[in-house]
Amino acid sequence: ITFPYGTVTNTGISLPGVYNYFVTDSLTPSCKSSASSISLTIIAKPNSPVVSDTLGCYGGIVPDLTATGTNISWYSDSLLNNLVYYGDTFSAGVTGFGTYVYYVADSNAMCGKGEASKVNLTINTRPLVTVNKTVTTIGIGDSALLEAYNAVTYFWFPSTGLSDSAGSSVKASPLTTQIYTVVGVNQFGCYDSATITVIVDSLFSVNEMQMLERSLQVYPNPALD
Repeated sequence: ITFPYGTVTNTGISLPGVYNYFVTDSLTPSCKSSASSISLTIIAKPNSPVVSDTLGCYGGIVPDLTATGTNISWYSDSLLNNLVYYGDTFSAGVTGFGTYVYYVADSNAMCGKGEASKVNLTINTRPLVTVNKTVTTIGIGDSALLEAYNAVTYFWFPSTGLSDSAGSSVKASPLTTQIYTVVGVNQFGCYDSATITVIVDSLFSVNEMQMLERSLQVYPNPALD
């Protein structure tokens, strides 16, 4: 391929790569000097980093933000003026609930920054899990209804003596005193927990049965002790 004569020429090439050319000087078209070689190297501009929006929970551990690239820089503004971190993994250090926006760019020495990618870090609220009772007493062979509120899904631990290990309400029939923990998860995947102590009292059952089987007469009335 022969380019036009002159000390400056435009190759018209834009794709990344290394292109070799040979240049001659001449007094006339038939009287050329030996050729000198010259290389044109076109370096690709960095691609936009690969990032994913990330969710965290208020009061919990906020996950790190990660990006895939070569020389990753994190910015808090779309103009890429306020650099907040350099590296593939970024710990934002925010704790309040809400959505935090960051911009991530890759760069190289020749072409500088490539097009930035936008990423959102959202910290959601946790559910305030409450229960219908914190302590309850039953007799041997009896059961107690345990209920939890303010979440979407619920899980109960341990499963010993429970009618089910999931759900907003379960029946507890332990043979001995047991502390149950319920974990409630909201629509954001954030969780909270509460506990209920179920006390098993053998006298509680005996007294209850005696009251059911026979009438109770007290004399004198009123009476103490």
